[in-house]
Amino acid sequence: MGHGYDLEPGSPDFRKVAREFAKATQQRLEIQRRRDEGEFVESLLAPKVEAESASSVLPAGLSMPSLGDVVSHFLDNYDKTAAMFKKHQAALGLFLEFIGNVPVSDIRQIDIDNYFAMLCRLPPRWPDEVRRKGISAKKLAEQDHEVTLSPKTFEYSYMASIRPFLAAAIE
Repeated sequence: MGHGYDLEPGSPDFRKVAREFAKATQQRLEIQRRRDEGEFVESLLAPKVEAESASSVLPAGLSMPSLGDVVSHFLDNYDKTAAMFKKHQAALGLFLEFIGNVPVSDIRQIDIDNYFAMLCRLPPRWPDEVRRKGISAKKLAEQDHEVTLSPKTFEYSYMASIRPFLAAAIE
C-alpha cells in the first residue's frame, strides 16, 4: 500500500506479492549476514524493467522540447539585470552550440562531461579567437594552447551557469 498498490488481503495477488517480498527479504538478510561475517558477496542485480520512452510520459499532443527551447526558456525567465545573466548567455550559448539543438531526452551525462572537457581546452578570451580564426569553439579546443581557461573561470562562469540551468530544466 505504501507504493500505491491496493491489494485485497487474502487475494491471490496479495499472496503472490507477499511471497515474493518474503523471498527477497530473506535473500537480502542472508547477504547481509554473510557480509557481516567478512565474506565478499556480489550484489544481486535488479530485474530488468523496460524503460518508458521519454515521449510516452508526455501528455498527448506535446512533443519533447529541444535544448534550444529549454535554454531560451531559462534565459527568458532569468532576471536580465542580474550579474550572472551575461555569463549564462555565453555559457549556455556555447553549451547549445556544442551539444546541438537536439531533443532534451537525447542528452546524456557523457555529453555534459564532454562539454566540460572541451571548455578546459579553450584559451582565455576564446570568443575573440573564434571570431579571428573563423572557426567554432569546438575546433578551437582541438588545437593546442599554451594557456587555457583558469579553474576559477571554469568554476565561477561555466559551472555556475550550467548548475542552475540543469536544476531549472529538471523542474
